[in-house]
Amino acid sequence: TIMMATDVDSNAVVQGIARYINCLGEENRNMRINSLANIKKEIVDRKPELENQALPSVFSEVLKPLLKSLSDPVEKCRELSISILFSCFQRVSNPQDYLSYTIPVLVQRLGQQDIVESSEEIRLQLVGVLSFLIEKCGNKMGVYVEDCVRILQRTIVDPYADVKKESCKCSSLLAKSSPQYFYMQSECLVKPLLLTISHQHSKVRVLVVETIGIVLQYGNGKAVEDVISHLAQRLFDKTPAVRKTVTQVVGGWLLDLPDRYSYHHRLIPLLLTSLSDDQADIRELADGLWHDIGLKYERENEDDLKDKLDFPTAQARHYPPGVERPTLGCRILVNRHLSKILPALVRDLGDWVVETRITCASLLYWLLINAEEYTTQHVEGLLSGLVKACLDEEPAVVKSVKKCGELVGYFVQPDIWKKLVLVSLRQSLSYGVVMTMAAIVRGSERAALLEYQADLVAAVLNPDVCQTVEAKMHTEIIDFCSSLLMTMEANIQEVSQQLFSLLLTVMSMSQSEESIDMAKLCLDKLAAAQGLTGRTQLFENHTKSLIDSFGESIQMWTNHSPERHIFDTLLVEAGPVVGRHLEDIIPIFVVNLDPNKDAELRLKFFSLVSHLIMAAPVTVDSDQHFTDFAD
Repeated sequence: TIMMATDVDSNAVVQGIARYINCLGEENRNMRINSLANIKKEIVDRKPELENQALPSVFSEVLKPLLKSLSDPVEKCRELSISILFSCFQRVSNPQDYLSYTIPVLVQRLGQQDIVESSEEIRLQLVGVLSFLIEKCGNKMGVYVEDCVRILQRTIVDPYADVKKESCKCSSLLAKSSPQYFYMQSECLVKPLLLTISHQHSKVRVLVVETIGIVLQYGNGKAVEDVISHLAQRLFDKTPAVRKTVTQVVGGWLLDLPDRYSYHHRLIPLLLTSLSDDQADIRELADGLWHDIGLKYERENEDDLKDKLDFPTAQARHYPPGVERPTLGCRILVNRHLSKILPALVRDLGDWVVETRITCASLLYWLLINAEEYTTQHVEGLLSGLVKACLDEEPAVVKSVKKCGELVGYFVQPDIWKKLVLVSLRQSLSYGVVMTMAAIVRGSERAALLEYQADLVAAVLNPDVCQTVEAKMHTEIIDFCSSLLMTMEANIQEVSQQLFSLLLTVMSMSQSEESIDMAKLCLDKLAAAQGLTGRTQLFENHTKSLIDSFGESIQMWTNHSPERHIFDTLLVEAGPVVGRHLEDIIPIFVVNLDPNKDAELRLKFFSLVSHLIMAAPVTVDSDQHFTDFAD
């Protein structure tokens, strides 16, 4: 009886709307609009609601006429048709029974080269219907995947942002609901998605990146190569939500993409880039994903890594502070791909776009943290890249590059990097080499550096390097001295004389008060490291050796001789120590005050003498012996 009642119910409705269906072919637009409004009233807005069992037979009657009305030239008619169709699809229990009629019409309205449906809102509703059908019908959509992809290829690039967003959701649903059918079609969606990835609305960009993640996860993965450069570009996006989504997608691929082993070298740099993001939540997300990727890699390669897993190498005593050591899996992953990643990264440190250089420099840091002592195999190319990048005008690049230099000190033995750095310094005489060397020294272990410090200081003390008027070189030499002091502490005594000479040279050549003050501060540290009472005692220890180092050159001095500048600075700064070394100092005055000497040179020496005599009790006469030499 229930079935009979349902039949009666549905028959009554069908008979009631038959007239309206017939009127849908009328010329008169108002008649068509009214007919659709009445059909809606009879089916959708009916009170009490049409029985669910009765709906299928009614829907079967109206489906084709409604689908036909989707092509009606009057927008209101199309709007009413889509509204009735959507309501019916939502209420019938087996929407898949109607796909064979519905999908071709959707292709006709949405999947053409040119936009057929002129109304943005109706295009949005049509894509919404497609999304609903995909979600509801699941893998029964399989045979229609090609048609759906044809539609989505067009709607993803629709001018209307909301249609783009709905199309992205629809693409993701399709990939998940019919993976075995979607697999071969997936590549067709990549191009339209990439055309939309830089859309002006950040919400669209977020959805596009998410969708690319899902489409490639369920697709054949060949498109990863095409997509990577676009995702890399989105890591520069001003909207954190976009960068976060890229991080999530890349991390997800490194965990689960079926063909991920083919793309490790392309994907790892993208994920490690997010470890330096300025948003804490993105850094934490990247860190968590990278940790999990390392653990999964260990599990998947358990047999190969058995010895390393059973007998792990302990974290070195000398390890960068404030950094958690990456898992074995992370370290192995980076080591296996470093030769593919590093050369391109070092090259990009010289990119013309400043944001690229900043990102590459901070990525390099995380790459080295994971590479550890494996860095040694690539140190030559790495050092030449660091030296060039130290000359960058962008402070953020230089800051990161210095941190990378420190890691070279932590992970590479001094006998290896020392040779390369000193050759580079000899060839280029560049402050970039000194800056790099200072950074490496800061990261080095005292015991390991002990036998090499003399060679390093000697290389910087080379007159071609230190006797310069270049202000940047002065800054870096002082930083090098300071770094060596910090690392070597009391062991600095072995090169104290050379450091003293180096700092006095910089003071004598510099025009910058700031540099001179920094050099004096460094002299104080040099004294303190050796337990001396102060700067005066340091001058006492080193003044005679510095004067002796001038040798016979005093005979050839001119006003512009660097040694004359150094001598001048030494006497001005030495204070009471001058009075204790008159037997070494006075002969130099005698030679250079000779009437046959250049007038300008003599003037400089007269000026120095008068400066010292003005303060004689605390300079030349500190030991009351000046009168012995006054003649």
